[in-house]
Amino acid sequence: MTRWAFALLAATLGVSGCTSTSTGSPLPTDPTGTGQTLSSPAASAGNAAAELAAVDPCTLLTQAQLDQFGLHMRDSGDLGGARQCSWGRAIDTNGKGGFVVGPVIWDNQGLKDINTDGQIVTDGMTVGRHQARQAKQAEGLACFVAIGVTDSARVDIVVAGSPDEQCGLANQFAKLIEPRLPGGAK
Repeated sequence: MTRWAFALLAATLGVSGCTSTSTGSPLPTDPTGTGQTLSSPAASAGNAAAELAAVDPCTLLTQAQLDQFGLHMRDSGDLGGARQCSWGRAIDTNGKGGFVVGPVIWDNQGLKDINTDGQIVTDGMTVGRHQARQAKQAEGLACFVAIGVTDSARVDIVVAGSPDEQCGLANQFAKLIEPRLPGGAK
């Protein structure tokens, strides 16, 4: 999926917002030497927002996880007021199994700010220690799981691919990404 296609996907999902720059302390890296950013589970809302502002969305999946799913880098950068990174898996010889997945970091929009028009929304979810919402596009183009980091910041895990598998994959990737996010219930 090209950058414009991912942009179209994000626009059709109704995820929009504003950007701003936040300052904060850099997050510690994983002591195993992978260079992955770790979060503090006891972060306050202010610290969680600053920590999230320092997170590169391309670090939210490890190389081992990318390899496990056969994912290859597609795109990264700013998208409609959010920071995003996307990976794709090509379809197999039978024309199946391909999908695009990507975390989208919204530094200034929380779970309550999701545009639910044209979405089939599941509220009251939790992913790990975070509150979450799932939204599946009524036309079946994509599904995403939004993980609330603070009241005014979230990370959406967007999956486009087979309509029968989108939400399952979005939830699977949300469970992989959530432990790397700051904030959440204590």
